[in-house]
Amino acid sequence: MKEKDLPALMIGGHAVTALGYARATFDLDLLIPCSAAGDWNVALCGLSYRLFAESDHFHQYEAPADFPLPPIDLMLVDDEVFLVLEQAKLPTQPIAVPCVRR
Repeated sequence: MKEKDLPALMIGGHAVTALGYARATFDLDLLIPCSAAGDWNVALCGLSYRLFAESDHFHQYEAPADFPLPPIDLMLVDDEVFLVLEQAKLPTQPIAVPCVRR
């Protein structure tokens, strides 16, 4: 999604693994600003993902059964909240994770 310049921070199990702690998980959890939800929907549907559950702040996508990609969960936050977290992100690869300072 870097090619499409879609904002996201990795959260959930893959973020825990990126920080050096083993955690078994299959789906990819991403934190995105609310204003980017439409662009993410277009991009994911363009990759044959299907939106199968949606609320004001949570969207769940699944790939076709014959397409070996993980489910993707998007957690939507206010744009201002995303900007604060994005500015304090940890540069994990391939997607940065938020850093919450104490």
